[in-house]
Amino acid sequence: MDQRYASRAGSLASDADSGWCGAIGSGLPFKKIGRDNASDDISAAMGERGALIRIYADDNTTLELAFAAGALAAAMNKNRSAALLRSK
Repeated sequence: MDQRYASRAGSLASDADSGWCGAIGSGLPFKKIGRDNASDDISAAMGERGALIRIYADDNTTLELAFAAGALAAAMNKNRSAALLRSK
């Protein structure tokens, strides 16, 4: 993650969502995500980036409100959030 966004980033907190982000961040090819040691690579990537995340949320609304308030500059969220915020 770009250090310019440290403490201004958010993510959905579910294992499935944040795990995929960790896999991408670790540079792990998608076809290798099922390997036995893939979780070690993903955990390491999440540990490095975890301190940069300001908000982990269980719902889209929390991240959308943080964006609207100017507290976040980037977040991993569902597709409809960007369209919803742009329409406001």
